[in-house]
Amino acid sequence: MSEDSNEDWEVWLDYREGDTKAFTTIFRRHAPAVFRYSWAILRSTDAAEEAVQETFLTAWDKRTSIVLIGGSMLPWLLSCAKNHSRNIARRASKHLRVAKTLEVEAASTGSQDASDAIAAIEQEIAKLPIVDQKICQLCLVSGFSYSEASRILDLTESTVGKRLQRARARLKSAAAWNE
Repeated sequence: MSEDSNEDWEVWLDYREGDTKAFTTIFRRHAPAVFRYSWAILRSTDAAEEAVQETFLTAWDKRTSIVLIGGSMLPWLLSCAKNHSRNIARRASKHLRVAKTLEVEAASTGSQDASDAIAAIEQEIAKLPIVDQKICQLCLVSGFSYSEASRILDLTESTVGKRLQRARARLKSAAAWNE
């Protein structure tokens, strides 16, 4: 094992117990490599920074179950970064498709109609309870999965799914009423 690996092992024991200084040491040691790896996948500085944040948030959440490979956390962090980078790329792709669809719909129905529809939806979302508004923002607008939204909002995944189902039904009925 290299000297860095020995250092990871020693710091990892404290980090596993929730020591924030140990976590900071691991972050400073490996964040540049995780950033470069994420950037190679995403080709965007902002997206790569987001992937680094999500990777280290996951590392903190799962600190008691992480297994060191060769005495280093880097392989685990890179694997996690790859998954987060792919999720970010999927969300970005989904946003592009939605934006293109909205552009086509706006062009075919007239931009005023599209603006009115968006305004009506925004008004209806504003009437929802705050938690439901946050769920709509995360899942419908930002493209987060139920699992990700549940972790961010500290709710169960089934609660997020049920509240989103109710919000969608309310939005559908409001849209039908406005037509």
